[in-house]
Amino acid sequence: MQWQPREAGREAVVRDATRILMADHKKVSKIFADYDKLTDGNISRKQALAKMACDELTVHAQVEEELLYPALVRGVQEKR
Repeated sequence: MQWQPREAGREAVVRDATRILMADHKKVSKIFADYDKLTDGNISRKQALAKMACDELTVHAQVEEELLYPALVRGVQEKR
């Protein structure tokens, strides 16, 4: 199923992408904070948190590259 913005148009895409990116920032910040609290003896949990952070950052990059940046470029081009 392909992602669809709540409203039609570039501004809706930017708003929805921004909402997703802000939520991702919160998730990754919490993952990093949880990681920092762990002791060195907790390797398996550290590995799990590292994988979670990588997965979240992958989604984050996809949202930026596939939704946000193209919408912003279109907006700049429309202003010219």
